[in-house]
Amino acid sequence: MKKITPKPVFSFIIPTLNEEQFLPRLLASLTEQESNDFEVVVVDAQSQDQTVPRAKAFAMRLPHLSVLSSNKANVSSQRNIGAKHTKGEWLIFVDADTVLTPEFLTEIRRYIAKVHPVFFTTWLKTDEKGLLDVFLSAIVILCYEVLLLVGRPLAPGPLTVIRRDIFTLLGEYDQSRPYGEDYDLSLRATKRHIRFQIFRRALYIMSLRRMRRHGYVNMAMLYIRTTILAAITGDVTRTVPGYKTGGHFYRS
Repeated sequence: MKKITPKPVFSFIIPTLNEEQFLPRLLASLTEQESNDFEVVVVDAQSQDQTVPRAKAFAMRLPHLSVLSSNKANVSSQRNIGAKHTKGEWLIFVDADTVLTPEFLTEIRRYIAKVHPVFFTTWLKTDEKGLLDVFLSAIVILCYEVLLLVGRPLAPGPLTVIRRDIFTLLGEYDQSRPYGEDYDLSLRATKRHIRFQIFRRALYIMSLRRMRRHGYVNMAMLYIRTTILAAITGDVTRTVPGYKTGGHFYRS
């Protein structure tokens, strides 16, 4: 077992709802990190499956692991709860269906030391290897880059890294937004002249479960429409018809 550090530098915050199938993959990827100066906080929204027991099963492999409970299924509220219960200088918000590469923390640490960012994300890979999936990952990255180029960056839900003091300054995630809460946080940062950056290394694996469930074309068009709307108006809609959260909607 790795030596436990007295105070974590990084705090991973993971909101969950019926994620028994996906969460263990993320937690397993955290056990493979090359350093151990981090804590993990899972904030569960009253899951009806084995999400909580499966999270707690990692207690020996992730000594700085906490599993909290939220009274409502609201990703913004869950992230905010998690942030308040962490101690790290850096907050890393991760979706439960995301998987991190083994070198994630090592590369993040180097990036911070070299570039001195306060708010950023990274490039990504997808959980499938087909040509269509590679193409879709390129579309997602392009959307991020376009928004950054036009001065309306997006801190994506699957992976956002932010220094704790900056998160506090921005006033946390907007709990009234079931959709677009990540872009709203980025927009508030831009208005305060807080620079959002992209680390151009593919350091996490994004799940395409939503695309597999709702259709690749439909979801690709949704991302493109949202990007265009955000680039032109500086805002995104608060709701999207058929957009659901929770792992039980995406079981394979």
